[in-house]
This record gives sequence, structure tokens and C-alpha cells, in this order.
Amino acid sequence: MLNAQDAYKLLLNIHISPALRALGFTGSSGKYQLPKDKAFVQIGFQKNKWNSQEEIEFTINVSVIPKTSWDNGLKKYPWLGKKPSANGMYPIEMWWERLGHMEPIGATVQWWKLKADTDLEALAGDIMDKVSKNALPLIHNQINKL
Repeated sequence: MLNAQDAYKLLLNIHISPALRALGFTGSSGKYQLPKDKAFVQIGFQKNKWNSQEEIEFTINVSVIPKTSWDNGLKKYPWLGKKPSANGMYPIEMWWERLGHMEPIGATVQWWKLKADTDLEALAGDIMDKVSKNALPLIHNQINKL
């Protein structure tokens, strides 16, 4: 029997991953990168730590980190590692935002809720609509500043 954890995996694997790949992203399982020479561009799905088999709550983080900023940060903060995570905040120059904050009016932190019977196609459509209309223009704006 399908539970919320299973439905979340299906959402990512069947709907989100292919849609993001069509936009040029690589990655899977809620961790996606848009290959760029000058920056780490990432979208990360962050699950709530209190999730259960009955309900998954998640938000989506978007980040653009200049590679020069990351390289300089590594000298001061060696714990940063080779590559950043879209779900991390770092003590370096970077742009990071939650997808729900990108709405033009009434931006709030958005946590999507998913249960076993959630319409995954509709949920993925909502998410990808926000990625296309809100996240991508802001990502490209940040890249163009580099």
C-alpha cells in the first residue's frame, strides 16, 4: 500500500526530475543543479523533520553561489567541502531563497503537504509553474550579475 513517503518519491522521480531536466537541470531525489561555469545553481527539496508515513511536508530552496565566492570561502572555512547544498546557508557571498518567497504578492514560506492520495500531477504542476515563473527569472538575474 502506498504511503506518503512513497508518494513523495514518486513525485520527485516521475514528475519533478524529468521536468527539471527539461529545463537543463541535472540531479535527482530532490537535489538539482543547473550547470553553469561561474556559479553553483541549485534547487533543493527540504523535508520537514517531523514527517510521517501519513503526511510529508516540504519546502523548496533555490540558490546561486558564485564559484569564486565558494573557492574563497573554502580558504577561510575548509568545512564547506567541495560543493554547496541548495538547502544550506553559508558565510559567503551567495543568493538563497525559498520558492514560496518568490511570489510577487504575499510571499510567505511555503511548505507543501503531501499524503498518499495527493494528486501528484497537480502538485508537480504547481511546483514547476512556480519554478518557471518565479525561480528561473531570479536565477538568471543572479547569474547575469556575475
